[in-house]
Amino acid sequence: MDRCSGVLHWTNGQLMFGGARGEGEGICIVTNAEVEKVLRTCRVGRHCTVKVKVDYCKDSGECAEIMDITSVRESR
Repeated sequence: MDRCSGVLHWTNGQLMFGGARGEGEGICIVTNAEVEKVLRTCRVGRHCTVKVKVDYCKDSGECAEIMDITSVRESR
């Protein structure tokens, strides 16, 4: 079980955590199947935390795809 947290963004048609200026290099991309689950609790532009199962992106070691969310909470 992993955790992704940070400010939620829509970037290039994908919902994701991280990747914006000042947020570090780690990025968590929310898969299309999980977008609705995240947006029920969290708003774009706000800090959010999800407990998830992740699969690391094929082309980048600093990227993970979020799958099988077990909990979502808006924070800060």
